[in-house]
Amino acid sequence: MKDLSEVQGEPLSSLPYGSLSALLDSSVQRYGTQTAYVGLQGRLSYAQLGRYSGQLAGFFQSHWGLPKGAKIAIQLPNVLGYPVVLFGAWRAGLVVVNANPLYTLRESVALFSDSGTSALVLFEPLAHRMDALYHSLPHLKERLLVIRLGDFANPARAHLLNFSFRYIKKQVKSYGRTRVYYVSQALRIGRQSTPKPLNLAADTPALLQYTGGTTGNLKAAVLTHHNLLANIEQIKQFASARLTEGKELFITALPLYHIYALTCGGLLSVRLGAKNVLVIDPRNLKKLTQVLAAYPFTIFLGVSTLFARLLAHKPFPNARFAVARIVISSGMALDGQVARQWHAQTGRRIREAYGMTEASPALSANPFDARIRAGSVGLPLAATHLKVVNEAGKAVPRGVKGEILAKGPQIMSGYWQKKSETKQAFSGSYLRTGDVGFIDTSGFLWVVDRKKEVINISGFNVYPAEIERVLAACPRVAEVGVTAVPDLSSGEVVKAYVVKSDPSLTKETLMGYARQHLTPYKRPRHIVFVDTLPKSHIGKVLRRLLPT
Repeated sequence: MKDLSEVQGEPLSSLPYGSLSALLDSSVQRYGTQTAYVGLQGRLSYAQLGRYSGQLAGFFQSHWGLPKGAKIAIQLPNVLGYPVVLFGAWRAGLVVVNANPLYTLRESVALFSDSGTSALVLFEPLAHRMDALYHSLPHLKERLLVIRLGDFANPARAHLLNFSFRYIKKQVKSYGRTRVYYVSQALRIGRQSTPKPLNLAADTPALLQYTGGTTGNLKAAVLTHHNLLANIEQIKQFASARLTEGKELFITALPLYHIYALTCGGLLSVRLGAKNVLVIDPRNLKKLTQVLAAYPFTIFLGVSTLFARLLAHKPFPNARFAVARIVISSGMALDGQVARQWHAQTGRRIREAYGMTEASPALSANPFDARIRAGSVGLPLAATHLKVVNEAGKAVPRGVKGEILAKGPQIMSGYWQKKSETKQAFSGSYLRTGDVGFIDTSGFLWVVDRKKEVINISGFNVYPAEIERVLAACPRVAEVGVTAVPDLSSGEVVKAYVVKSDPSLTKETLMGYARQHLTPYKRPRHIVFVDTLPKSHIGKVLRRLLPT
């Protein structure tokens, strides 16, 4: 089989934990007094993370009465409340539904409805939407937990943060406070009950992580405790030569609701007993560079566009790269010029990795030795099998391009309540990635194109059909075709070609409509009005023929 494009990683050592809550328990026992997370609010030690998450677990089980397997949505940025709620949910046997806090009400309701969310934890700036949310999902009235910016800070700092956020920055609108629970209330109630012990099997779902498809329909990858634990160990084993347990310092600038940051940053750091500095808004380069300058970090995760923006930011040279040992780029292709400039300016190489939501997410990475291949996404992780196949599903020789297939313990069990999509996603025991690439003679994987029509904006997937569906719902629009165009700051942006049904429609009006119904990064940056769209013989819009 050496002449065919198949390659596999080394064997994976046995998994030391049966569940993610057991992983936390071990780290609490081993690193109790050490700092687990640092945020704008202050610090949480491992002992505090264990205690607070246990109290929330008791609250979820006893006060809210959530049974094992119930879905709880977390709609938070990188604040200290996120890891506390996350582990509290897992300790209560719940399935976490990650939700982007930038989602519009329409997008949020669709996600909560599809997942069967029974309880919701959201950031206070979103709380003003409660009435509209309750109208669509009335059962959430009794199970809504609001996280404020100052939660888990000392009282004086908590008051200052909350006051500033509400009255000076005006980020919080008025809402009915009597209809929600706050963390202080939940912890006080949770202290009165001990979480019920749970027997969580390896195949127990831990996370519904939403992705999409070329149809734009909601799809959630069901990731089990075993999937996530396996991926954590795979990453740890791959980077073992550069990791020291109890000594690492992560900078997590990417949002934890994204699977890349969650597994490779938020969960791996707990496994290692590391300190993890959470950045609430990576778009604020002034604050981010201050964080990079303030902490002697050893691990930094990013995407190509984030590295590019940092390089262009003048205070960037003050960042502390003297002890940085691991700098990883994933989520989108790493720009070669960015990689070279980063190395020249920091003395540290960016290692490119590859993965996808359905794989928890990591599949391959460039090794931490002289074998690094610029432009390649590296070698498969332990127990990971990769192969490249042709249109007939047959493995092709090395160096020949085809669709990349992957198999390993980190691969999802399937899509939530979507049997047909799950069946289509697999070829036998292999996951069909939808990416086109090849494996070279040394076993390195190269990704050269996306088979799917997904638009990649700063590492976030945007699905043309969703944008088309939303814009086509505007009363003065007849037809829409959406494609991607290159962008220096975000890699790609959305470009929409629109056929009017009303000649009076303007770009400004359509942009305003998009602002009401789409998350900022999904909104078209460019709108072009056209008389017709290219179509197939059956009337399907041919996006590949739209000019870019």
